[in-house]
Amino acid sequence: MAESTDETQCSESDSELNTQDPPSAGIHDGKYEDPLKGGMCPTNVVVRKYRRDWQPKHAFREFYQNWCVHAISTPSGFVSRSNLDRDDAIREANDLGRRHFDKLRHDDKQTLCFRAVYPDNGADLGFIRLKKRSGILELTNYNARLKGESLGIGGTSKEVKTHLAGRHGEGYKIAAAVLMQHKYAVIIKASDCVWYGVVPAKGKRHGELLCFDIKKKSAAELQKAKETYAKKTSGGAKVSLRQNVWEDVTVTIGVLGIKGRPPGRSVTKEDFLRWIEFGLDLDPPTKIIKTDFGSILFDENHQNRLYLKGILLKDGAGS
Repeated sequence: MAESTDETQCSESDSELNTQDPPSAGIHDGKYEDPLKGGMCPTNVVVRKYRRDWQPKHAFREFYQNWCVHAISTPSGFVSRSNLDRDDAIREANDLGRRHFDKLRHDDKQTLCFRAVYPDNGADLGFIRLKKRSGILELTNYNARLKGESLGIGGTSKEVKTHLAGRHGEGYKIAAAVLMQHKYAVIIKASDCVWYGVVPAKGKRHGELLCFDIKKKSAAELQKAKETYAKKTSGGAKVSLRQNVWEDVTVTIGVLGIKGRPPGRSVTKEDFLRWIEFGLDLDPPTKIIKTDFGSILFDENHQNRLYLKGILLKDGAGS
C-alpha cells in the first residue's frame, strides 16, 4: 500500500479534537474524495472514558445495526446512495423501507455465515461471517462507501429517517472503541482505503483517542485488484462473499496479523452466538403473535426482552 510523508497526513492540529470537527469527505462522480488524505486520523472518542459499562456484545449490536442501514446498492443499477454507517444500510440503499430482507444462515466447520438477500430476486446484499479457525469476524456491505466526515461523533444520514434504528451519529466509532478496550483488533476496508483502528498511548499525540490510521490504496494496487476480480467474474461467473475495497465496506474484528500492531483477541463461536442475540433476525423466534403495535414473542430465550426495529434494547439479564 502506498504511503507518503506529507500528502497522507491528516490536516489535524494537536488541539482538543472535540473543539474541531474532522474535515469532510464525499462522493463525486462515483469516486471517493477524501480531504483527510489518509494518515493517523483521530475521532473525538476518549476510549478509556466512553461507554465503560459496555461489553463486546453491545459493540457488535452497533456494527450489526449499521450493517442492516445506509450504504449498499439499489436493486437497479447498483448505485451507492448514502455514505455513513451501514441492517439499516441494506434497508435504505435497497429502498426496502420497513420491509424485511432475508438473512440466510450457513454453518460448517470453517465458518458461520449470514448472507443478506434481496427479498424479490434473491440478489446478495452483503454478509456477516465468522471464520472459526482464525477467530475473525467480518461484516460486509456490497456497493457501499464510507466518508471521512463520519469520523466525527454526530455525523449520520439517518437523522430524519424514523424507520431506521440509530440516529445519533456514534455508530461504528463507539463500537470500535469498545472492542479495542476489550483487546479486539478492528480494521475497516472501504472507499479505496484500509482504516486501522488505533489508540495512541497517553502522552502521545492524540493519546487515548480512538484513531484510524488510514492507508489509501495506490492506483496500481486498485487496478491490479480490479483486473483480478474481472477475470474471476468473466463470462458471468459469480464470486461468493466478495470484499472489494473500491466498492464495498468490510469491518473486520478479531485476531489480525499486522506487522507492528497488537495481534488482537480472537472471536470464538461461543462469543458470536452470544452477540447475535442482539439481532432478532439472526436469532429468530418460532412462537410469535403480530399486532398493529408490535409483536409478542413467546420463545423462552426471548422472555423479558424488548426489541426496537429488530434490535435488542434490554433483557432481564441486564444486556
